[in-house]
Amino acid sequence: MASLRGKHLKAIPVAAAIAVAVSACGAPELTTPDELGEAVAEAINDQDFDAIKELTCDKDRDEIAEEINFDKTRADLDAEDLEISVEFLKAEADGDKASLTFTTTLDNLPERLADLGMPTTSNDQQSAKRTDAQWSLCN
Repeated sequence: MASLRGKHLKAIPVAAAIAVAVSACGAPELTTPDELGEAVAEAINDQDFDAIKELTCDKDRDEIAEEINFDKTRADLDAEDLEISVEFLKAEADGDKASLTFTTTLDNLPERLADLGMPTTSNDQQSAKRTDAQWSLCN
């Protein structure tokens, strides 16, 4: 998933928020990509970083936790009142791989960012994979 740095005026900054995966350690049983998508959206909306880390594959854990930090996104955009929400739309599986689609919505977008063409909604996709019967999102 692309980093938000330098791209925040062209895409909704939560596109990166969709990159989350399942780890076998303490993570809930997520045996379908739909279950993973719902868990990801809930953790992102709750800004539950512990849950996000549990849903993240080992190799991407640090990167994803950084990208999903909405407080940092608000500070980077100088948009203190920005509200960000994510909704899981669908999963398309092909064997042990899947593509998850999410809609990200920005509310209270500062006028200066809207004037620069920053969208208030975006559909974003993230790859997922199944390992040991558990689904995870990994870059």
